[in-house]
Amino acid sequence: MKTVRFKKIDAFATSASSGNPAAVVYLDSLDELSDAEKLRIAKELKGCVSEVGFVSPGAAADFDLCYFSSEREVAFCGHATIAIMNDIIADSALLRGRRTLTIATRTARLAVENRYDDERSVYISSPPAVHAEAVIAPSDAAAALHCRVDDIDATHPIRLINAGLETLIVPMTGLEAILRAAPDLRTLA
Repeated sequence: MKTVRFKKIDAFATSASSGNPAAVVYLDSLDELSDAEKLRIAKELKGCVSEVGFVSPGAAADFDLCYFSSEREVAFCGHATIAIMNDIIADSALLRGRRTLTIATRTARLAVENRYDDERSVYISSPPAVHAEAVIAPSDAAAALHCRVDDIDATHPIRLINAGLETLIVPMTGLEAILRAAPDLRTLA
């Protein structure tokens, strides 16, 4: 049986268990655990945290990170990254003296702005957004949202965007149209 260093950390918190929880597993290399083992750990933590971040010293960046939910690998998890980097910097006087660090995720190399000594905070850049080429017809979006086609604003495109989390952007005509919608999550998935 392998032993790994694990921690539950709350991002965006001023007191214990008041923020957005994430788990972190500290590794010597991301290859230390297989993806199947990482997924198994994330499944064991379902209900405790939504994502588990795995971090190791980096090859082409200061740190390498990858993320798993209880269902699959996730391209990027912002709150886990902030929690992990804040924890790493808090534990290292050497890193607290550096204003900028870099992290490599499976999708991008990102900057971390270190403001730990001044604010007890770190800031991260997000991966660049990728727009999918998929064309989604307003009638298909309306069917998935259980709304009328004319509730969708035809002056803007329906887009599928991924900046770490794949997101469907459906422009609605207003608040009443949004409130009328009753998304069918299975169809949307």
